[in-house]
Amino acid sequence: MLGIITYDCQGNLSCKKTEKSFLPSKVMHFYIEHFRPYTICETELLGAKGYHAKIHLSEEQLQKKELKGQKIIEKMLKNLEELGVQIVVPPPKQGNIPTGILPISNGKIVKGLYVMEAITKFLTLQKKDLKDARIVLVDGGNVLTHLILDRVYPNVNFLSILTDRQEDFEKKIQAIYEDCGLNVYLFSNGKNTAMAEADIILNCGCEMENYDYTIKPQAFYFDIAQNRRKLQRLMLRRDDIFIADGILLQKEKKPYTDKEVEAAAYVSKNEFKTLVSSAYDLQEALSAKHSLDTQALKFLGFTCLEKRVRP
Repeated sequence: MLGIITYDCQGNLSCKKTEKSFLPSKVMHFYIEHFRPYTICETELLGAKGYHAKIHLSEEQLQKKELKGQKIIEKMLKNLEELGVQIVVPPPKQGNIPTGILPISNGKIVKGLYVMEAITKFLTLQKKDLKDARIVLVDGGNVLTHLILDRVYPNVNFLSILTDRQEDFEKKIQAIYEDCGLNVYLFSNGKNTAMAEADIILNCGCEMENYDYTIKPQAFYFDIAQNRRKLQRLMLRRDDIFIADGILLQKEKKPYTDKEVEAAAYVSKNEFKTLVSSAYDLQEALSAKHSLDTQALKFLGFTCLEKRVRP
């Protein structure tokens, strides 16, 4: 079972859209706050069954209530857990959702599996060739780094890795060279020319500080690790590069976020649980991508801070 959490502050306390309340707004607000701050109903997402939890207080209201607001969210998550929910799709911003009760879908594995589609889409819109693209992978010391490296290296001619763990990559880059003849360049200084010349930067870590002005104009900065603070700062400083931190997939003309796809896959495909639990295995990754392809999920576009963006 999966869970979907959204904010619904319109006073609609039923899963039925046609049901309305005629209580005065102040009375309704008091009732919601003290007796029914959220509702839960059954739902389905990409064939996976689950529950939709609607919070009837805004994020701002919950923040003002501090401990009381946090207790409301924790109680809701425990209710979902009791119903058999294994993972939840958080609302935009995710500000008030604690991580210790249920796993939270962040979409990172789905972004990693579709990273080549994202790269190809960007280059096509920019009228650039993949064979000429210079790509930098920022090491996060995590599953994402290994997943994206395996997805990218067979398809490109220029690949560099920014890492402080160069010795950990020695065997891997030797294996890559023996596999396809690609020389992967390792570097540890973000002001290296490899960073300055990159057409595409794939960030799998959360450090990425002091490199804002090193990135060349018209480059693509894909923040797969979702460092929100870094992303917001970069957007303020650089309006001449394309920035994204999420993707949209499409099935039967309906768009789905990477978080939604990941949650649905997590509860229905064992290989996704392996990847999300930080245990990387290449065959599991290939199997996970194949299972998504068989669902006819196609790459649609990019998002940044939960909004659709275009290069």
